[in-house]
Amino acid sequence: MSDKIILSIVIPVYSGEQFLLKLFNRINELRNRWLEDNAPIEIRELIFVDDNSIDNSSVILADLCINNIWVNCLKMSKNFGQHPASIAGILHTSGNWVVTLDEDLQHPPEKIELMLYKAISQDLDIVYASPLNGPHGKISRDLTSVLFKKFMVLLTGDSNIPLYNSFRLIRGDIARSASSVCSHDTYLDVSFSWFTKAIGKYELELNDLRSENGQKSGYSFLKLFSHARKLLLSTQVRIYRLFALLGVLLFAFGVLYSGYIFVNEFLHPGKYGSRGWPSLIISTMIFGATSIILLSIVLEYISLITLKIQGKPVFYVINRNMSNEIKKYFKSKYENS
Repeated sequence: MSDKIILSIVIPVYSGEQFLLKLFNRINELRNRWLEDNAPIEIRELIFVDDNSIDNSSVILADLCINNIWVNCLKMSKNFGQHPASIAGILHTSGNWVVTLDEDLQHPPEKIELMLYKAISQDLDIVYASPLNGPHGKISRDLTSVLFKKFMVLLTGDSNIPLYNSFRLIRGDIARSASSVCSHDTYLDVSFSWFTKAIGKYELELNDLRSENGQKSGYSFLKLFSHARKLLLSTQVRIYRLFALLGVLLFAFGVLYSGYIFVNEFLHPGKYGSRGWPSLIISTMIFGATSIILLSIVLEYISLITLKIQGKPVFYVINRNMSNEIKKYFKSKYENS
């Protein structure tokens, strides 16, 4: 079928030897089911990115690549981290849509079709898997993640930040364009948001098998802190403008208060017993307000320059047209059931 949606799946690998074969089999089952049903969707490439894995993952991946022509394995020269590994994998894709997921079976491949259905039915460019539960298995880590993301929403005004996670479906053109402009400190999901605001979520249960089995998470505190730092650096922090507004209000209050003091001193000489204190307070207020305004302007310019260095585009053109075959497939399967 010439109008098929071509799906590319990208999986960064660091310590997944106990999960990789099971994960591959589940993806292969989904691929075969679509082929048997003559569905307008095809998984044409599965790309594993070996991020200098610390276990036997490299051997397993090599075997999968040799025995499956549609599987490709990339080997990173050293451990760069999940986002750089995802970027490398995405830039090697060619599909209409790109799916990224983790190696540890936390992300069920069987849900990809429903995520794709949501994207197509609602003209979305990105769909994130949104966990109905705490996916990390630890209340402290889940709570810290939620609070930090809410804090970032407050700072930036970007309501999509709570959706950010590594199980995502992205329109292929956007995935590759956003990945191509990422710099060393760019947060990958933020770069996606530079290219589109048509972002949605698909709610499901996610379970961290590592935590359930008593294993240590692949993310140390330092790695999580690095993610948080990148997220902060990649986002335009709009709170600077609130500081600038505060400075303007303080400046205006200082000017009005100085006028009030001047008039009262003129009409009632000696009303303020200790001379010099009102003028000292007013001077401090006005010069402090001026400093806040100037600092806010400098920080705003630094933020804009940082975003430009990181590759934020001026505009982007997207084609969301889908073939009738695909619409008929989803309508018959989900809307008419």
